Amino acid sequence: MLRVLELKNKLGLFENPYKDADERAEQELLLCAEHRKAARKAAEETFVLLENQGMLPLSKKEKVAFIGPFTEEKAIIGAWSIFAEEKDAVSVREGVENYGGNVLFAKGCETLEPKSHLQGMNARYENTKTPEETEQMIKQAVKAASKAKKVVLCLGEHMAMTGEAASRGDIRLPKTQRKLLKSVARVNENVTVVLFTGRPLDIREVKRYAKAILVVWMPGTEGGNAIARVLYGKTSPSGKLPMSFPYCAGQVPVFYGEFRTGRYRQGADPENRFVSRYLDIPSDPLYPFGYGLSYSSFTCSKVTLSGNRLCRDGSLEASVILKNTGTVKAKEVVQMYLSDLAGSVVRRFRTEHLITVCVVAYIGIALFACVLRTQTQFWILAIFVGMFQGGIQALSRSYYAKIIPPEQSGEYFGLLDICGKGASFIGTAIVSVVSQLTGDINKGVAMIVVLFVVGVVLFRIAVTCVQKNKIES
Repeated sequence: MLRVLELKNKLGLFENPYKDADERAEQELLLCAEHRKAARKAAEETFVLLENQGMLPLSKKEKVAFIGPFTEEKAIIGAWSIFAEEKDAVSVREGVENYGGNVLFAKGCETLEPKSHLQGMNARYENTKTPEETEQMIKQAVKAASKAKKVVLCLGEHMAMTGEAASRGDIRLPKTQRKLLKSVARVNENVTVVLFTGRPLDIREVKRYAKAILVVWMPGTEGGNAIARVLYGKTSPSGKLPMSFPYCAGQVPVFYGEFRTGRYRQGADPENRFVSRYLDIPSDPLYPFGYGLSYSSFTCSKVTLSGNRLCRDGSLEASVILKNTGTVKAKEVVQMYLSDLAGSVVRRFRTEHLITVCVVAYIGIALFACVLRTQTQFWILAIFVGMFQGGIQALSRSYYAKIIPPEQSGEYFGLLDICGKGASFIGTAIVSVVSQLTGDINKGVAMIVVLFVVGVVLFRIAVTCVQKNKIES
């Protein structure tokens, strides 16, 4: 809040709240040609092509039927564009007519179910059509589809069905739209679906009947013009999914590109029941995060790094050579994903650092033991031993398991057991011998300090070797 007030003060808004209000400038700038061009370009670059079995791009020579409630729908601006006027938006029909082509149109059905309504941000949306009237609209759409070589079905959620306070238990397309899709697909198999939505949907039925799927979200004021340009190949789609489209609503979480919860399942025996997966559906999403096709094809070279080590608060530059190997001018988004195979994200400190801290703490405990005189001091010593003993045992064993070759784990843990048993009597023997020779138990205990110092030095050398081997590999 303070930053906002400071900015307002800097802009002089306390003295003149309407400083930049200019009705004449508003008339000149709002919806001007330059701004509309920018809106169209922004929309084009957000579209995501999910499927394309030779359907797109369309040709002006082929007869195409544009069908569906979103062919003429202007409520395509988005749920939070409160002050935008729907009348200023370009519909799909207007965009296609502006672009030209051999086309025909049929609405097919309304966006909402017959005799239903929806309360949006600042308006009430209602479908007054009866089921009988809707059935007649579907028949007209089927007739139009039978006369065309290809069909573009413009389907999706109404603007008020998505966004804040718009949760749905069933995230499939409305029932009437699904019926329209099936009816059209029966008479013309060359179906492209243009999908209007503000969230991931369950589109298994769409994928079953459509040979191409283009997600256009809520494309804004210039949506119709942008859609026409992409469908007819004036611009190649380059958008990628910012979230995963789930296989169904029951597939949770839907926001992961990969199923990573519970027991790790990569490479698991398919007959093994006790891994994280669903019994009745795939574990992978229908379309994962970052997915998106193009009208062209690309090759990407191997990643080159600016260095071979990433330090805390440091950075590495990764570079690739991307080539357009197709015949179409297009853009491509280069994506690079990084993750730990184990849960290092939740670790505030590295394991090797914590082990070092525990050993150093034990050096302090051993030094304190050298001056032990009273019962109270003994109990204090016991508390500190309890604080660090469990941690160092668990951390050391887990770190050891992490760095040893998996295929030789039996041999390595056997060696660890021998060393552990050996240390238990070697340490005791050294303390006893030194105490006996010097006649002072404290000097014997002091030898433990020497052993811990040697141990921490050897451990840090081992950590350095492990890190070097990781970088080289």
